[in-house]
Amino acid sequence: MSIDTEKNSGKDYNSGGIASFEEACVYDRNGEYRKAAAAFKKAVKEGFNRIQAGKNIARMLRMLGDYDEAAAELKRITELDPRDGEPNAELARIHESRKDYTAALKELKTALEKGYDTAAVRGDIGRVYGELGDYRPALDELARALDMDRDNPAFYITLGRIHEKKQDYDSALAALKKAAEKGCGPEISRRISGIYSAQGRYDEAAAELGKALAVHPGCGELHAELSFINGFLNRTDEAARECKKAVEQGYEDARTRIRLGEIYREEGRFDMSVKEFEKALEISPAKNEKWFRNMILNQIEVSDGKTFLESKPRVLGAVLTTRCNLQCTMCDFVGREILDLPYGMASGIKSWFPYMEKVLWHGGEVFLYEHFEELFEAAAQYPSMQQSVITNGLFIDRRWAEKFSRANINLSFSIDGFGREIYEKIRKGAEFGKLLKCLGNINEYKKNSGKLVTSLIFVVMKSNYTEIDRIADFAREYGFDDFSLIPVHHVFTQENIFLHQDERAGAYLEKVIPELEARAREYNICFRNMLPAIGGDGSAAEPAGRRRARCLWPWQYLFLDVNYGIRPNCRCRKVAGSVYDKAALDDIWNNEVMREYRKKILEDDYEGLCDYRMSETICRVKPI
Repeated sequence: MSIDTEKNSGKDYNSGGIASFEEACVYDRNGEYRKAAAAFKKAVKEGFNRIQAGKNIARMLRMLGDYDEAAAELKRITELDPRDGEPNAELARIHESRKDYTAALKELKTALEKGYDTAAVRGDIGRVYGELGDYRPALDELARALDMDRDNPAFYITLGRIHEKKQDYDSALAALKKAAEKGCGPEISRRISGIYSAQGRYDEAAAELGKALAVHPGCGELHAELSFINGFLNRTDEAARECKKAVEQGYEDARTRIRLGEIYREEGRFDMSVKEFEKALEISPAKNEKWFRNMILNQIEVSDGKTFLESKPRVLGAVLTTRCNLQCTMCDFVGREILDLPYGMASGIKSWFPYMEKVLWHGGEVFLYEHFEELFEAAAQYPSMQQSVITNGLFIDRRWAEKFSRANINLSFSIDGFGREIYEKIRKGAEFGKLLKCLGNINEYKKNSGKLVTSLIFVVMKSNYTEIDRIADFAREYGFDDFSLIPVHHVFTQENIFLHQDERAGAYLEKVIPELEARAREYNICFRNMLPAIGGDGSAAEPAGRRRARCLWPWQYLFLDVNYGIRPNCRCRKVAGSVYDKAALDDIWNNEVMREYRKKILEDDYEGLCDYRMSETICRVKPI
């Protein structure tokens, strides 16, 4: 909204205040908004045009985050000229900054009604519709904006964001690359890299960031992002180096500080590790949140080698019941005694919710646990904590689908066949048609949800391994965000192709899995392959020279199982307690067995605790 003073210093403006106005414009261009606002106000006192200077004052105040004062200034301007729509457009940006997108859209439409129809206003309308999740009008408005101004990179950036939210990553990349052609800075490269990462194209993500750093070597944010990408690529040394560069260059970001703290801990520099965690707490916007303070305290306690913890678990898993509506061929609960998590233990879980980052609900079938809805609703009161639900999906009606759409949740469906015959053979008692109806219920509500993620889990066995080549197309058709292949457990017959080393199945998997990876990338769906190799001795030796990272499960995670007891993780061997004991969870969290886990791991002694070879496929060294 700043004006060209040479062009507008004639009859429309009083000669008084011109110098101050020009000075304010210089401050504005240099990003010195506080000084610019003061200079614009000075120009008004000296006789400069009140309306034009006031618009700039309001914009400066918005840039500074002084939203109430900015809105008051715009109200004064509107009283001077009610027919001018420009103040409405600026007020809309204030509402948008406050994330009140409905109010922002109302002001933008008022601006249009007053005849203030500019490319910027159309672009703003498109962006606000995008934030509201109303993508069709968002794209229409951006098309109008681009018809009016093809060279504005902001429109392409907004277009990229909308396509990214729709998970149309190819269109998002095309839009962002168009913005880059218009001369945008490192932020565009970071966004492009982020989309490559969302597609699992980490090498390309790293290359994009490297290219940007060649032009902007002093950009700490780019170094930070490259550190995380190198982490995904298991380039440990490069990840550490880039993280350190980001901090050295003054990039103040809590996530990066936490990662640097973890790197120092892995290097054995524990005092420096603690300092980074403390710095992250100091600078984080979430520093007053209980879950964030608990996470930082937990990180510090790990670095200090504590075995008795003041922090609470960051993640909790719970097998709520062995009840199920099905009798699946690979389930070890079939035919066993029906067990439910006692209500007293379930109530104890709720007291930890404010401190946790994730809770995982398992069964049996969770919907058959009497108190599941109560637990789910209690957890949903803490939107920073993600819930993960593993289910066969057959109880998801429209009511539950609507509930899930409002929650921060990963909903994992167990599906082991993509036609009626194989699916119903494995999942005895299920109806394939009912499953598809339940998936339809979820997708009806998912399109307007911001945090609902759906996953497909496929258990591979002799009866269904030839179905694997259909999984990507099924996942795309029914809107899954990711799918996983896991090996069958608890089965010792020929169905267990991994136990019996079925060479024919192994040859099929070796052929089809690369094709599946390519299709998943094409469809922008994340693919997780958890299958062991068929052939060889079934084990994988640690790479030579690799330093073993400390397992963090006993410091960060607790798993409550109605069948097998309480342990750090469902694969850990030593039981720390029973869900049927009356001991409080806080007592179990620091009891003798849990402290023994921590003490032995600090001494690099895993004997009797776990099979360390599982860490890459099951434990993955640390849970978070």
